[in-house]
Amino acid sequence: MSERGPLFTVIAEIAEALAPVARGAKYEDPLDLALQGAGLGRVSGGGSLLGLQRRIASMDIELVLRNLEDALQFARATLLSLGAPAGSLLLFLRDGRPRALAVATGEEFEHQPAMDALARRLAVPQVGDGDEERERVEAAARKTLQHFESLWTGSHDRPPADLAAYSADWLRWYDEVARVLASHGLRFVGDIATVRTDLPIPKSLGFSRKFLATDGITRADAFQMAAAEPNPPRQMLVLKSEFEDGGYLATSNVRLTWNVPDFIDDERLPADSSAEVIVRCHAARLAAHASVNAAAALRLTSLADLLASEDRERSRTRRFRQEQRIPSRVELERLGAAPEFAARVHAEMRRLKGESHRERP
Repeated sequence: MSERGPLFTVIAEIAEALAPVARGAKYEDPLDLALQGAGLGRVSGGGSLLGLQRRIASMDIELVLRNLEDALQFARATLLSLGAPAGSLLLFLRDGRPRALAVATGEEFEHQPAMDALARRLAVPQVGDGDEERERVEAAARKTLQHFESLWTGSHDRPPADLAAYSADWLRWYDEVARVLASHGLRFVGDIATVRTDLPIPKSLGFSRKFLATDGITRADAFQMAAAEPNPPRQMLVLKSEFEDGGYLATSNVRLTWNVPDFIDDERLPADSSAEVIVRCHAARLAAHASVNAAAALRLTSLADLLASEDRERSRTRRFRQEQRIPSRVELERLGAAPEFAARVHAEMRRLKGESHRERP
């Protein structure tokens, strides 16, 4: 088969729990050898997905394929021969729509979660010329647009969290943060799960522990996200105060990805900042804000008040993203794209949105 043609990013999601070395030996190395031998592409990376108790629950392998139809079927057959279990999927875009191909049965179907898996693969360090590069830029633009648009189209529910589903080690950090916050006058008001409900099967995104200052001016949100082995989980604390003029003051150690709406006065501290540092920083910023801003802070007295404040902010942030329409070049670089590639993807997104005559930063 020809080794020329457009390139497609495909994710092989394997329903098996293997450590990275075993994953490489069983799947990545033989699949890479088979794809390259057939002139249909190559393996370009892989990762392990962790469950709630930081145990490997599944894994994925990133493929760069040529001749999508033939390559998909070839990859499926190869994975079957290597022992990929039922539930394993090949995730890809067809005409801009997220699709999945079941490795065990060969069934192809619409699969919205494929978009999240593919969106993480935006970064492409090399920039070339010709048809292959144009195809790569267009594919990156389409999948990034769909991921960006999901920021204002997805729907969520927020039930009380079931802490029995989490390990004692996972919960220990929340208890440590609670002790620090209590020493600064913030009380615990609830553990709230986040469930994305617009997917074919609702997806739990974990939970956050909510706190309110005794004066009602500051709300706090503590949450963790699992990271690939051997990295520890990402531990984040966000403090926010809402004001009568519609503004917010936010202090956190959350890594900046998407642009912050102009109604939020936002400060991001280093990711390893302690709860003590974040609380003290927010208190100092509140005092400075009060000295130059006449708008009074809203006072929240209950979990219902806190969630209502979050809803007001979320609704305005969604409108901000919707009005922005496409990510900026800076946002693409934050996602990991090299500057020149980010500029090409940004220009392609403007073209796809009919905005090629408008320059955006």
